[in-house]
Amino acid sequence: MTWRAPLVAAAAAVVVLAACGGSSSGGSPRGSGPPRAPTGADEVVLRVSLSGGFVRPAPSNAFPEVTLYGDGRVIKRGPSTLQYPGPALANLVEFRLDEAGIRHVLRSAADAGVLDRRPPDFGRLIAADVPSTVVTVRADGARHRVSVFGLGLDPKDWNDLSDEQRTNRERLRKLVAEVGDSGALRRFVQPGTERRYAPTAVAVFVSPAGTADGPTHAWPLPDFAATDCAVYDGADAATVLAAARTANDGDVWEAAGATYTVAFRPLLPDERTCADLSRRP
Repeated sequence: MTWRAPLVAAAAAVVVLAACGGSSSGGSPRGSGPPRAPTGADEVVLRVSLSGGFVRPAPSNAFPEVTLYGDGRVIKRGPSTLQYPGPALANLVEFRLDEAGIRHVLRSAADAGVLDRRPPDFGRLIAADVPSTVVTVRADGARHRVSVFGLGLDPKDWNDLSDEQRTNRERLRKLVAEVGDSGALRRFVQPGTERRYAPTAVAVFVSPAGTADGPTHAWPLPDFAATDCAVYDGADAATVLAAARTANDGDVWEAAGATYTVAFRPLLPDERTCADLSRRP
């Protein structure tokens, strides 16, 4: 089955509080009891994304760094090769945490201050061309969000920060590093769940090819019907993904006598439409 929709490249504005962090109101402060996570297989518990910086990725490549879902599934970017051009499909991997692992991650989020009504002071950095790290957590029926500029910089480049601001950043860095590390979370990882992510739906972003130079592939399904983004699921998704695995990024695709460039974006469990790829929880 196929859904077609125009690409929407708009995102809702987010109010950022406490210099570089933000949180929804109504959350529980640290120490008021163990936080409760959503339990749905398509419900985000914690997501780490990058925002801003000199190079803004296209929606087709704007994957979160890591996402934890209510059933314990963790999906993240996997290792990439030095191959150029790279594969048409990004390498995404997954593993699954048990209930104790989800509780552990939420406790770490609480320790990092992400669940506080007033987020910690992460300080302000003066730097160019670096992204902000955005951590979003859903717990106790509330959505919490902090956005910290330059968190990925080496701490020696955290200039003009107080000891408290440095400590707050280190706690958040620890959370970000741990949640996507199956080795660090080994005692919570369910055996046999580490594998390459197998999506059940895929979005394709389509544009006319300026040239037919290089490898050309026959599009395996009916024509794109003048859409710039289409979502395929079920048997159609399996067909598209199989074709994408034979191609590299930037290859040309031919359909109904015309040539196109196609970017493939496997959908995550909480994503349904092209418009979802322009938003973040």
